[in-house]
Amino acid sequence: MANRANLTLSLPKKLRSQLEAIAHTEKRSLNNLVELALEDWLELRETLHPQFMADIKEARVGVKRGEIEPVWKG
Repeated sequence: MANRANLTLSLPKKLRSQLEAIAHTEKRSLNNLVELALEDWLELRETLHPQFMADIKEARVGVKRGEIEPVWKG
């Protein structure tokens, strides 16, 4: 357990219920399900095309400024 650290999260009740239902269906603990989901997300994030990630970052900045970019652009 030396490689592990605790993390406390506050989630919306609906999200927690959805996660619990999936964990139950997959016969996993809630902790294991969330751990796997985070690992998958990190792997996906690292493997996405760098330009795609740059486009996402640019779009987020635009959204914060109130600029809405059409879906068909780019």
